[in-house]
Amino acid sequence: MKRRTQSNGVYFDRSTKGEVGKQHHSYRAEVVEDGRRIRRRFCTYEAAHEWIAKMCECGGAE
Repeated sequence: MKRRTQSNGVYFDRSTKGEVGKQHHSYRAEVVEDGRRIRRRFCTYEAAHEWIAKMCECGGAE
């Protein structure tokens, strides 16, 4: 069965994840697959877009 996958885009993540003074400084890509949010961090904007394309093309989680 093919899953429904859509992208919520890429953004620059500066979150601290609870650690004062420590920031991620990475790109975060997000897709929604059958209502479930899947997010990943990447060093480059291009890598994040490639992951989104792969997820939407394949229609499924890794």
